[in-house]
Amino acid sequence: MKLSIVIPCLNQSALTTRVVKEILRTTDFLTSQVELLVIDNGSDKPFGGFEGPFVKVIRNEKTVGVYPTFKQGFENTSGDVVAFFHSDLIIWEKDWNQRVIKEFVNDARLGMIGFIGSNEIDYCGGRGLGTTSNFQGLATSGGEQDEYKIWRGSDAKVHGKVSDEFSRAAVVDGCSMIIRRGTWNDIGYRTDFPPHHFYDRLISTQLLEKNWHIGVLGVACDHFSGQTVAHEQAYHDMAKEWSNKYLHQGHMVKDGDKVNWDSTIYQEAERRWLKEYRDEKHIVPIKI
Repeated sequence: MKLSIVIPCLNQSALTTRVVKEILRTTDFLTSQVELLVIDNGSDKPFGGFEGPFVKVIRNEKTVGVYPTFKQGFENTSGDVVAFFHSDLIIWEKDWNQRVIKEFVNDARLGMIGFIGSNEIDYCGGRGLGTTSNFQGLATSGGEQDEYKIWRGSDAKVHGKVSDEFSRAAVVDGCSMIIRRGTWNDIGYRTDFPPHHFYDRLISTQLLEKNWHIGVLGVACDHFSGQTVAHEQAYHDMAKEWSNKYLHQGHMVKDGDKVNWDSTIYQEAERRWLKEYRDEKHIVPIKI
């Protein structure tokens, strides 16, 4: 069973480089069927330097958000299972990919694995009290690219329970979503959904609707969250362009006299998802 790894990035080259280097260290590329695709999602300076037998980079001239990169990832890889990781997720555990493949082999109805998730989706769309992960709470630096920049992870206990095992789930967090190709072909890409936020809830409930299984695997890792939204103007420009094209003025979220474009697409994604999967289809709330 072949595994494809997809990492979209928007600038943040020092951290993305650190993430890729750790992937190359911890992943068994030589004896397993593994490929790595980096999607340069409109960075100011093209990302590169890692192309080789197992790694390729493709580029979007403008950022498209995160959710559309799922479609790109499946179209530009050949794995039976495709792992989508944020560019601020570092995996510390050696040969983690073998554990992932083992779970997919053991359960033919397993559609998706995440490294943090919950067995519950509550009425408001949150993860309830069931969140599980194996976040280590470690720190890393930019190395040669930015040796003065330090990123610090949060320990698993901050988010919920600590586990290094596999457990069934109802939802996984978007920082790590590993999806069976056959499952993706079954649920399909939604052209009517916002390009950022709540795509993890959307994909999770799409799987639940089609009776696919979801799991959390306690792989040792850390997520240095919020890097793109906090630092990249190109992301906010994309959010503004999408909102002006698809939303009415009444759906714009304002901070004082200015529109907060990130909050606008966040609330729109939340509204659309809750309307469909809670109010209409009644798939949530749910507890596995």
